[in-house]
Amino acid sequence: MVGLEILLAAVLLTSPDSACIAEDDPDIPLLRLALTRLAVAWEILDPADIHHFLGQDHEFARDLHILQTLYRDLRHAPLLGECERFPHRELAEQYLIVNRSYREDLKARIELERANQENLQALHEAEFLFRVWDAVRNSRCAYYTVPARRQYLRELRDLVGPEAFYSGRLPPPVPVWRLPQSP
Repeated sequence: MVGLEILLAAVLLTSPDSACIAEDDPDIPLLRLALTRLAVAWEILDPADIHHFLGQDHEFARDLHILQTLYRDLRHAPLLGECERFPHRELAEQYLIVNRSYREDLKARIELERANQENLQALHEAEFLFRVWDAVRNSRCAYYTVPARRQYLRELRDLVGPEAFYSGRLPPPVPVWRLPQSP
């Protein structure tokens, strides 16, 4: 019977709207267990959040709707294991510190030199690189929920492109191509 509940849970999670299940349906406890297991396996529910979902029979429809929304939102997001191809959170944080320092230096130069185009472009590039490394840091942050980390992975993939994302090639934390070259 467990296979049937898992199949029904998959149908419920992937359906566009909350299914019509009566609050007094005797199968709700079995469905709750199957939905919880499936939502955790599909990485749309953090194991730490299980107690917040599907705990009360009278909230089953509301909780199911939330899980369906999470499923739709994360359907095309990378799975959490993808973050393993990127540097750890601590290194990403160090890169973000370097990025912010570079950015502050650029802003000071822009104020002194009256906003030349090259410095403005470098500032935009630094902001983009900050977003990349911020997404790396957040995707590797163990105390964030699984769905949140997957959203950061999706953001990272969208920023750097699928080819760079899936090969683990990330840009530097600052636009090194703008740094002065030594002779």
